[in-house]
Amino acid sequence: MIKPTFLILSLFCSVMAHSQANYSLLTSTDIEFSQLKNGFLSPPGESKLRCYWWWLNSMATKESITRDLEEMKAKGYGGASLVDAGSSSYNVAAKTAAGPVYMSEQWMELYRHAVREADRVGIELSVNLGSGWNPGGPSITPEMAMKKLVWSEVSVAGGQLISMELPQPEMKFIYHDILVQAIPYKPGALVQNEGIQNWKKKSFNEKIGWKGIYPLHELRQDFQGSGDELAISRDEIIDLTGHYQNGKLEWKAPAGQWTIIRYGYTCTGARTSTNSDGWEGLSVDHLNPEAFELFSNKVILPLISEAQKAGNSVKFLQTDSWEMDNVSWTDRFQQEFKNFRNYELAPFMPVLAGRIVENRDLTNRFLHDFRKTIGDCVMEYHYKLFATLAHQHALGIHPESGGPHSAPVDALQVMGLGDFPQGEFWAMANTHRIKDDERLSVRQSACAAHTNGKRFVAAEGPTSIGPQWERSPKDLKGNIDRVFCSGVNRIVWHTFTSSPKEFGLPGNEYFAGTHLNPNVTWWKQSVDFISYLNRSSYLLQQGLFVADVLYYYGDDVPNFVFLKEDLAELNIGHDWDKCSKDVILNRLSFDGEKIVLPDGMNYRVLMLAP
Repeated sequence: MIKPTFLILSLFCSVMAHSQANYSLLTSTDIEFSQLKNGFLSPPGESKLRCYWWWLNSMATKESITRDLEEMKAKGYGGASLVDAGSSSYNVAAKTAAGPVYMSEQWMELYRHAVREADRVGIELSVNLGSGWNPGGPSITPEMAMKKLVWSEVSVAGGQLISMELPQPEMKFIYHDILVQAIPYKPGALVQNEGIQNWKKKSFNEKIGWKGIYPLHELRQDFQGSGDELAISRDEIIDLTGHYQNGKLEWKAPAGQWTIIRYGYTCTGARTSTNSDGWEGLSVDHLNPEAFELFSNKVILPLISEAQKAGNSVKFLQTDSWEMDNVSWTDRFQQEFKNFRNYELAPFMPVLAGRIVENRDLTNRFLHDFRKTIGDCVMEYHYKLFATLAHQHALGIHPESGGPHSAPVDALQVMGLGDFPQGEFWAMANTHRIKDDERLSVRQSACAAHTNGKRFVAAEGPTSIGPQWERSPKDLKGNIDRVFCSGVNRIVWHTFTSSPKEFGLPGNEYFAGTHLNPNVTWWKQSVDFISYLNRSSYLLQQGLFVADVLYYYGDDVPNFVFLKEDLAELNIGHDWDKCSKDVILNRLSFDGEKIVLPDGMNYRVLMLAP
């Protein structure tokens, strides 16, 4: 059965979720035709184009700020995300003269001016947290930075007193011991020797894809057989932590050959990316609530306070995509593991050092629980705290929390925390992200919005890395239309770079993005193109998405949604959403005819992941 794309129902919901925004962030379920017509002819502010308003190397002036905002308003923009950042590639882009150091009083004065001027002209602002991305900065000490598990091993002969210093595991900035264990030495017992297939990825010792391409099936692969010949029993593992004092092990070892493993944690070394001068630093530990509190006190709360003293234009806070690679530990991870999984981690620590404990099946189930706990910590102690803090100050959030880099999260669950989920898409190119699954990371945002009652599906784009100023609206429209058809209804244009007049033409420009600002040759002719985007967005923001199939995509970490075309087995004319476990357990019901969500979304079929 072929269905229309959107369904207009009978009850309008005017609830404003959390934010000071003067419009509803929740799914709307009714609209009169006259209102639809008027909105199409003259779209309201919430339906208008947004942009990444780039303060390149913190370079902006009061004059350029005022000019930018007035030009945005005149061309039909509704909002801007203020992003202070540097440039990622100075090999192809000259470094811009530096403005005031990010968060300094001079920078704050420009920030306050931007808030006041946005109020005056009627532009809604979002504010990026930190300069560049990967939340962090100079205030993040190694103790509050991203961490990973490390270990060292030594083999000894038993039946004697072992008195020795243990090898130092890898150390970057800091190192802390976790525990010391002895396990029976078994030749060939390492998973690299046919133990657990894809162990490095399953244990977060190797990232699982990037650029939106993730071979998640590898998390479910394994060799045939139980692996009993390579396995060690939990009863054979000896805790030596109490025998290891002041850097030295004193242990009367039982007879036999033993491998002693010293486990600890250190920093991953992940840093802020693409920051302005003076904001270099480590990325904040996303698994540690104390680290979030530090970042909040140093960055988030000052930005909120100064904005709300200056005016009312700041409605949202945001962070960019996860680009910090793997993380595998935090200070209290053993306790967090027990809290989330309800059993002790220590008996399975040898798995994280490359062994099979008991058998392959149990080892793989532990690795699943290990990854899930990492994801739960990221969600609970970073993104949930972020949302709670923003809502306490009547602000919304729209972090790009679900990739497209290899984030250790259940993407739909984490993106569902945003007041409007946001993804990213790239312009078509011959040199960078030339494949669809590399370019279009937007369907996931749509699924998160549809299954969590969120009205807006945002997408940063059309991002571009390569030759600049080469694409006109004609070249861009087809790709944007495809993004609209994948569920997006709010474009956040990447990029509008602020460039004071004294820098001439084409002025200061970020090395990436499709440039659209007053220095671009077709800026004066952009009104009709922007009007097309605004009108399309307005129509797509009304009513409910119609889909026949709801697909439960499983309960692993990481987990992502890819292209609209991924479920090719559905015939033309049928559409789908994917959902997380949280939606299945807490939002889904059956009304006797259809599978329904409390916001009005309904489906005819529920598919379960194999």
